[in-house]
Amino acid sequence: MVSLALPAARGVIDGQAVYTVDALCDRLGITDAWLRTARRRGLRVRYAGRRAFVIGSDFISYLAASQERANG
Repeated sequence: MVSLALPAARGVIDGQAVYTVDALCDRLGITDAWLRTARRRGLRVRYAGRRAFVIGSDFISYLAASQERANG
């Protein structure tokens, strides 16, 4: 049986998914510079060999925390 994958929804991050850094940038339409800044500000990035990955729940947590910091 063949399973067809649905196209990824642009801008949607699944908290249970793991994304390569490149896939995360593509999905969200963000630049490498934005992601580098997020990493310096606390976005957790995990490595397997030379590949960098972001877990969806880590990205969502980072966004929530950055929003709280912005609101004071």
